[in-house]
Formats: sequence, C-alpha cells, structure tokens
Amino acid sequence: MSRTAVVEGDELHVLLGTLRNNDIRRVRFAFDNGLKVKVDHTEWTRTLGKLEDSLPPQEKG
Repeated sequence: MSRTAVVEGDELHVLLGTLRNNDIRRVRFAFDNGLKVKVDHTEWTRTLGKLEDSLPPQEKG
C-alpha cells in the first residue's frame, strides 16, 4: 500500500537543505516510524507529523 507523508513545518526543507552541496553518491529513503534517510554510509531518521493511507478505507456492505 502506498503511503503519503504530511510534514509539519519545515522538517523536509531542513532535510533537503542538509543534503545539498555535499559530495553525495547515493541517497536512500524509507518510511519506518518516520522518514529514514541513508546518504552514502550515514543514516538518520526524521520524525514526520503524520502518516496516512493514500487510499480511502473500503466501505463495508
């Protein structure tokens, strides 16, 4: 199932600003209790405001 992230404030902007102007060869992203980022051999997690299903729940008949 796809996930969408609702980021509060400037969290994602700060994350992308940290990545800019560095000699980066590989960046990997994953959602696991927040946004996990691995840049080359360094990794960290940014807590996101809220995760929601991208599809609405199915109505029960």
